[in-house]
Amino acid sequence: VIKQARACLAKKQEFSPTCAVPQVLEHIGSKWAILIIYALSQGTKRYSQLQQQIEGVSPKMLIQNLRKLEACGLVRRVIHPVVPPQVDYSLTP
Repeated sequence: VIKQARACLAKKQEFSPTCAVPQVLEHIGSKWAILIIYALSQGTKRYSQLQQQIEGVSPKMLIQNLRKLEACGLVRRVIHPVVPPQVDYSLTP
């Protein structure tokens, strides 16, 4: 979806139903998603680090937004096989 949006913007097309830009904005347009992306732009973080950095976000909203951003390919989630489990989040290229 991100690649399609870039192609649409590169061609300077209007935002038609076939353009992916509205779909991208749907994923990153929320307050929490923007703050998560900003936090991850500073480097890889664990869930607890994100929760501390983004004041006011509930655990439910943080998880929902991380999953949504992961599903659309903006965030990468790495689970390390240790006890207790360690999960790192980072932005994809």
